[in-house]
Amino acid sequence: MRSLDPTGKLELWAKGVQSAINNAAKQVNAAPVGKMGTPPTIAALNVSANSSGFHSFQIVDNQPPQGTVYHIESSDTADFENPQPVVSNTPYRNFTVFQGTAALHYRAFSSFIGGPPSEVVYYGGQASPITVQSSSATIAGPEPLPSTGSGSGSSQLPQGGMGFGFGAVGTQNQPADRGA
Repeated sequence: MRSLDPTGKLELWAKGVQSAINNAAKQVNAAPVGKMGTPPTIAALNVSANSSGFHSFQIVDNQPPQGTVYHIESSDTADFENPQPVVSNTPYRNFTVFQGTAALHYRAFSSFIGGPPSEVVYYGGQASPITVQSSSATIAGPEPLPSTGSGSGSSQLPQGGMGFGFGAVGTQNQPADRGA
C-alpha cells in the first residue's frame, strides 16, 4: 500500500475507519464481518400470579452480554401451538403484566437486536411446562387471536420463538424445530 500511498495518509484513514466500524459494532453487539452472534441461553424463567390476574415474571440471566434483549411468550397449551407475545425486545428482566384468569404456560429467550434468538427456556421445563393461573373468577382476558409468528418467521407457519428472526435483513426463513 505504501507505493500507492507514499505519505501514509490513506493507510491512516483506512485504519481510522476500520477502528470506528469495529467500535460501533462492539457497542451494539453487531458483527462487522460475518453473522451476528446469539447470546447465551438464559438461566431460568420464574413466574407468579396474584388473584387479580397479574402475572409477575423474572428472567434469570447471570452474565448477559451488552445489548441483550428479552422475549416472553405465553400459550394456553403446553406445546405452544399458538404462542402469544407477552413482552418482547426489552432489556428488563422483571415485569408484571395483566393476563386475566386464563391458564397459561410461559417460555422466554434472549437475542441481540437484529440477531437470532437464543435457545428457549420454559417455565417448569420443556417436557412439562407449569401452568400459571390467577384465582380471580371475575376478571378474564380476551381469547388470544391466532399467532402470526415473530421476526422473519413465516406468518403462514407461525411458531413463535423467533425473536427478530434467523435470516439476513430483508429475508424470510424458518429455523429448525424450536422445541414447540
